[in-house]
Amino acid sequence: MIALLGELPPQVNPAAVTRLLWVSADTASAAQTVDCHLRPPRGWSCDTPSTDDTAAGVVVIETDDGVGFVVRNPTGVVASGIATWGRLLRVVPAGSEAEVTAAALKVSRPIARPNTRSLEVEADAGVHVWVISATAFWIAGKERSPDPDAFVRLTAAESASHDEPLDVVGGDAAVVPLDLALERPMALEGRVESPSGLAVAGALVDLFALRPEQRAQQTPDRLKAADVMRVAETRTDDSGTFAFRGLEAQTYKVAVVDFEHGRTEQWTTIDGVPLLVRLKAPSKATGRVLRQKLPASGVVVRFIPDAAVWRESSDPSTHLALDTTSDDVGRFTLRLPPVADGMVQLTAPDGASQRVRLSQGGKSSDIALGDIALGDPIAVEFQTDVAGCAIAAAGPAGAGGFSVVRAKSDGVGHALLLPEPGQWLLQVECGGVQRRVAPPSLDVSAKGELSTRTLHVE
Repeated sequence: MIALLGELPPQVNPAAVTRLLWVSADTASAAQTVDCHLRPPRGWSCDTPSTDDTAAGVVVIETDDGVGFVVRNPTGVVASGIATWGRLLRVVPAGSEAEVTAAALKVSRPIARPNTRSLEVEADAGVHVWVISATAFWIAGKERSPDPDAFVRLTAAESASHDEPLDVVGGDAAVVPLDLALERPMALEGRVESPSGLAVAGALVDLFALRPEQRAQQTPDRLKAADVMRVAETRTDDSGTFAFRGLEAQTYKVAVVDFEHGRTEQWTTIDGVPLLVRLKAPSKATGRVLRQKLPASGVVVRFIPDAAVWRESSDPSTHLALDTTSDDVGRFTLRLPPVADGMVQLTAPDGASQRVRLSQGGKSSDIALGDIALGDPIAVEFQTDVAGCAIAAAGPAGAGGFSVVRAKSDGVGHALLLPEPGQWLLQVECGGVQRRVAPPSLDVSAKGELSTRTLHVE
């Protein structure tokens, strides 16, 4: 037996200490916990069962102000401090001699799209993980009530990745270690087919899982409305197959997108049988572009989602589609996303642009737009009361798919060729310095009429 000695963390007031305890990182240790003692004025000592000073674990310091800690690995002290809560996590990997990694993560909820249910994960800055050994960690947090969206992700070779809810990790006393055993890894394999049954190569396959605290038995109706987080993504190979490995047994959502052949999603469990995913064909918008009554080729055609519908959407990916281009006779076929509330924007090589409003009531169907006449860029001229300034216009404001156009300038005179009418926000730079301008924007009509012809540079 050897006595470990050390100093209290500087943040800890000795008068506030109510208990000291050594908690071993080694599950095979003869003594999992050992009472420690204060050694005035700020020292401590613990009689561990080790025969040398290579003991790995944590000195837990219970205080009136929080949980103090001194974290040791076989080389010595690696961290000390005080936190609102802390706990020793000891992991048993499925593979022998495997090294475990632990990361504090949380679900990221986009502020601009509060209804989004297909979510990403990000590092949790409010939780810190210190490595004690290949299978043990000290985890401490700042918040008194752990975020329900937060968890600790554990990974190891020959083991299934596991997400442990943070309210479980921090849900017991700091002197009580949390022991977890990782499962053997499982694989989810499948094949993606087009609506006609052909293999689809290069399709994007996303794998989603329920948040860790939601993984109790779920009914089909609850799954439809459940929040999910992305855990992996891949693409199908030349034969349309895909595989996700290192998974644990639970329910997953597989979402597949191929902008040409379609998309779909389905819930599944891992049962050893390859998953067959049949895509649903996308709806299409067709039409012909004319300029001066002649077919216009090379016109870029894109779908722009309605900003309000995008913001309220539960899955923004259902509003996305690839651009297309009009052919030699001006015709185009634009494959639409599942939710096609928005506009079709047509942009010619010289910048001239036209928008056509679509409203599908939340669902896509084939749309014949017919002939669309595309005009010329709108030429506008104005002047500033300061010479030698560079001006750019961005717009039209309030519309997705906006453009940035730089003015041709000659002293105080400026000319813009704008692709479409609307409100264009101005950026002015004089002598390499950004300047404010009044008015800050130009309202441009389809005929090139302006709200003002003179700008004041401040």
